[in-house]
Amino acid sequence: MFYTNDVSLRTEGQNPTFESMDLFLSYMHSLAWPFFTLLGVILALYITQKTFDKVGKKKAQWTLVRQFTVFGIGFIGFIMVLLSLPMESQMKGQLLGLIGIVLSAALALSSTTLLGNALASLMIRFMNPFKIGDFIRIEGSFGRVISRGIFHTEVQSEDRELHVIPNLILATKPMAVIRSTDVMVTAGVSLGYDVAQSSVKTALLKAAVAASLHDSFVFITDLGDFSVSYKVHGILDDPTHLLSTRSLLRSEMLNALHSAGIEIVSPTFMNQRQVNEEVFIPKGRIASDKDSDSGDDIIFDKANVAADVEKDEEILERLALKIKALEEADKKKDNAELVQKRKDYEALKTRIETRIEVEKKKLED
Repeated sequence: MFYTNDVSLRTEGQNPTFESMDLFLSYMHSLAWPFFTLLGVILALYITQKTFDKVGKKKAQWTLVRQFTVFGIGFIGFIMVLLSLPMESQMKGQLLGLIGIVLSAALALSSTTLLGNALASLMIRFMNPFKIGDFIRIEGSFGRVISRGIFHTEVQSEDRELHVIPNLILATKPMAVIRSTDVMVTAGVSLGYDVAQSSVKTALLKAAVAASLHDSFVFITDLGDFSVSYKVHGILDDPTHLLSTRSLLRSEMLNALHSAGIEIVSPTFMNQRQVNEEVFIPKGRIASDKDSDSGDDIIFDKANVAADVEKDEEILERLALKIKALEEADKKKDNAELVQKRKDYEALKTRIETRIEVEKKKLED
């Protein structure tokens, strides 16, 4: 029930008109504090929106932080306005108790689903273990990240399929993230004990160089009953062609081993071979996959576009800062060179914005 403290105005024999006016003024006075509280909440929301517009208007990772912040301010503001209303203390307590019950039920029922994924998304954004375009491996899924939402993350697999992974899994399960630069590419092969390890290592290092890898090295990973296991490692500068480079490395390993006169056959086959039997190395020209078209662009087509959008948005942010700096410098000192430079930046910004619209249309299609 709404109430007023100005009961002293209600005197016997007072004019009803003045009594109604006094009651109205008293009632409006009691609503002043809720009104100013509401204005304060609206002002806080406005300042928050403007702050996020300046800090990260074009950056995708700020979207989730903005949503959570606005929701938090709005919820706290709602509680403050509710507490400032001219109601009896008992009714306020009942309303706050009802809100607490609703929140408790929401936390209990949704902690492992919607709310759990939302909180996991917030944690991932603050930790920032990966970004759009990165390769990740989790729960048997491997691919490039396309988008990061509040409840799930979308990944394009090496089979060109789109995998939707709940954020709760990303936050609670072990996840492997491939670096955006200097990716380690490896491949293994098992050869017989009759082959000198020095010859094998020389051939494998040659294969790594042919596959455009650098800082390569070879490990002996296992001494089996019938064969020795070798593993060659090398650094790849551009991870966008990871799958095709892995295939190319194995192809070059075949070429290098065969060129060195080293045959690759199973231990059983080697044990059954008779003396003076033909060596099983393919004859003819050694094939190479270096000139073949890369399948990475086909497999990760959507992921490539999403990564391009992310990069273009970062470029837009830097351009906006440069344009603003040139505008401030131009105000202090009128310089034709600064004006022309700002126009060039603005033209570049327009072209990038147009390209982003085209790229986002591709993602939608």
